[in-house]
Amino acid sequence: MKISSTNLLPELPPDTEPLQHQIGGHFYGNPKTKFGILQRCSTGVVLKPFITEVRGECEWRFYNDAFSDQAPENFCALRPFLAAPL
Repeated sequence: MKISSTNLLPELPPDTEPLQHQIGGHFYGNPKTKFGILQRCSTGVVLKPFITEVRGECEWRFYNDAFSDQAPENFCALRPFLAAPL
């Protein structure tokens, strides 16, 4: 993660900006992730970082399972309420 020398915040990835609205305590400059929730400038897609290795891996697995072709019916029922993984 590249840190900007002027304000000690990470340099944003290409084609992203901080989301204008805070979601669940995630905001740019947050001490845990620094990035918070980002948005792609070109598409409006919202990007949420995985915070820690263990928690992030669990989150990644959950989203992949929920959107899998083999997902159980109860997971499929959650899809309208979840952001799709990229």
